[in-house]
Amino acid sequence: MAEDTNTMVVKRTIEVTPALMWEAWTTPGQVVKWWGPSGFTSTIEEMDVRPGGLWKLTMHGPDGRDYPNKATYEEVKKPEKIVFRQHESRELDLAEWRQEISFDADGAHTTVTMISRFPSSEEMAKHLEKFSALEGAQQTLERLSEHLDKLAQAAETNQHQPVQETLRRQEPAFREQLDEKDHGDSAQL
Repeated sequence: MAEDTNTMVVKRTIEVTPALMWEAWTTPGQVVKWWGPSGFTSTIEEMDVRPGGLWKLTMHGPDGRDYPNKATYEEVKKPEKIVFRQHESRELDLAEWRQEISFDADGAHTTVTMISRFPSSEEMAKHLEKFSALEGAQQTLERLSEHLDKLAQAAETNQHQPVQETLRRQEPAFREQLDEKDHGDSAQL
């Protein structure tokens, strides 16, 4: 939904603790499993989740087109909030914009709120029309919910090991994938 002419807000409540939600947003091996609209995949080149850290990823569309993204983290407050500035993209003809993600706990549920702030109403319209940003954000949170459900089911299947243990087992595989892609010294996690 659009709150004003240059702000887009998308919310979703998911049955998961804030700590597990935080892991899903800050662990590269998890992010690649759910980031982006339906049909998209993502490759992370760098993900340094701290103020001033870079997040470089490429979203791969179902049509074979690549969408490179580069952002700088501005605020990181575990497990409550992440703010990053999406860099300008000349390739995609997009101006710089800001993304705020908050995590609000309510018992066994966490509400994730994504607030996208664009520099102008024209820039927001471009995101909405050219890239279906609202539908894409809603689909991204749907994919996040499905990912977290799968983790919870896997934890139950694995002799009721905590979900955190399932996450720890997945992360080394992601690091090996990065090494195999020969990203050299630029890959930071």
